[in-house]
Amino acid sequence: MWILPLLFHIAAVKTTKLNDKAILANEADFTTRVKIMGFTSRLLKTGVKWGVVVGAVKLSIDQEVWSLNTERGSELYSKLKQYILPGTIVYREKLPSPEEVHLNVGSKWNGVIDSIFGYANSFPSTLNSAVNSLYKVANAEAK
Repeated sequence: MWILPLLFHIAAVKTTKLNDKAILANEADFTTRVKIMGFTSRLLKTGVKWGVVVGAVKLSIDQEVWSLNTERGSELYSKLKQYILPGTIVYREKLPSPEEVHLNVGSKWNGVIDSIFGYANSFPSTLNSAVNSLYKVANAEAK
């Protein structure tokens, strides 16, 4: 978002030569343009949000969602079940069951803990062998 004020600033700047120095002529104009851009941006965001809400309400009124006619309500509900809900049910069927998730998380957690303690258990012997090999190399170079 910072690039737009910069572009407006570059476009609005008028330079004049006075004693071989460039002077910016329209600094006050730049701040005014930035304020207008901020206001316009907020207005646009608010307008889009209100447009979505008003559009949803208008669509629901046009579809007679709020009517007291129970036959129309049952028609809409059957359309909802027929066209929209099958996609959500198919997605839900692809999800693992809670038992599978619980077993999976438990086994992974146990594997991580086992590997951490395995590395911690083998660390002293690994460090000892590394120090011994460095010690042997240092003795061989000293001789």
